[in-house]
Amino acid sequence: MFGYGYQVYLFPGSRRQFALLGYLGQRILVDPPSKLVMVQTAVDEKSPEIWRLWSAAVAQFG
Repeated sequence: MFGYGYQVYLFPGSRRQFALLGYLGQRILVDPPSKLVMVQTAVDEKSPEIWRLWSAAVAQFG
């Protein structure tokens, strides 16, 4: 389950990943251990593709 506070979501698991989720699909996803950051300026707030892309990027580069 995600942790939440002030539009910041902490991902579950051993990695200290977090996301800042804004209005209409604006997102900042951060994986501090790999120094990986992904920004989406807004397309579709209900699209699951951003989460698939984030998981693939962390798997590849993290």
